[in-house]
Amino acid sequence: ELRNGLVVRAADAVIAVGGAYGTLSEIALALAAGTFVVGVDSWPIDGVEAVDSPRAAVARALEMAAARART
Repeated sequence: ELRNGLVVRAADAVIAVGGAYGTLSEIALALAAGTFVVGVDSWPIDGVEAVDSPRAAVARALEMAAARART
């Protein structure tokens, strides 16, 4: 559990894949920390941007991380 918090705090954006409870906790931690979240076949949660493919998830996460770096 500590690792999940450390990962989302160190990231500029995260990609959630799937929908197990571990993924849900990581999404919650990321959103609480203000980290951008992109989801591929994941939980339908406000604040998580759903995309259709891993390629789209990576592209969007990189865009979001770059935007965060500019602020």
